[in-house]
Amino acid sequence: MGTKVTAGPAPKRLIVCCDGTWANSATAKPNIPSNVTQICRSLARSGIAEDGKVWQQIIYYDAGVGTGDLSKLERLKQAALGRGLNVNVIAAYNFLVNNYVQGDELFFFGFSRGAYSVRAIAGLVCEIGILAPYEMLLFPQIYAAHRRTLMQDPLLSVDGWWAKNIGHLRYRSPRANVPVKCCAVWDTVGALGLPSERKKLTNHYRKSYLFHKTALHPRTILNFHCVSIRK
Repeated sequence: MGTKVTAGPAPKRLIVCCDGTWANSATAKPNIPSNVTQICRSLARSGIAEDGKVWQQIIYYDAGVGTGDLSKLERLKQAALGRGLNVNVIAAYNFLVNNYVQGDELFFFGFSRGAYSVRAIAGLVCEIGILAPYEMLLFPQIYAAHRRTLMQDPLLSVDGWWAKNIGHLRYRSPRANVPVKCCAVWDTVGALGLPSERKKLTNHYRKSYLFHKTALHPRTILNFHCVSIRK
């Protein structure tokens, strides 16, 4: 008798889409869909690669900052100062943690502030990998070490934190070196979209976000920057 072979999980493309400021297509209110929303709604739930391999395509949509059940003042604060970006980045990272298995492909699409968000998420993945769900108990400490690393604090890097607290360097784990297949953005902002001439007003808020790594990483295979025809 032949040995029964158990099929492994179907490969997935995890697709993270982050909208721009005040852009929210996950609402009952009338809205004009952005390019990010149109991407979400146009993608098939499965795709066939050139080699005939079938991929599940799982999409995560994140509304832009300044949306949701907020007061008018809070909406203006988030739009002007970028408040809420950390929450968006961490929420999208949690989506990846809960869905990723080795061999999955990662795609990121973002518009305006959402473009900043996806670059930050991709940078986070490239720097610390994708933690296993049970490792998320350690995420606050790892995230803090990540911040110190990117703020050029030599006291403690992410690898140093793992070596000191866990007893080994995590880069040996297959979830630690996860490539990003594609990062595509429209009308990206250099940092937070805050006018540099308003330094006295914005420097305090800029410092809260400087640790996000938004530069292109060698593990990001495809990078695209497009100019919107219609926002």
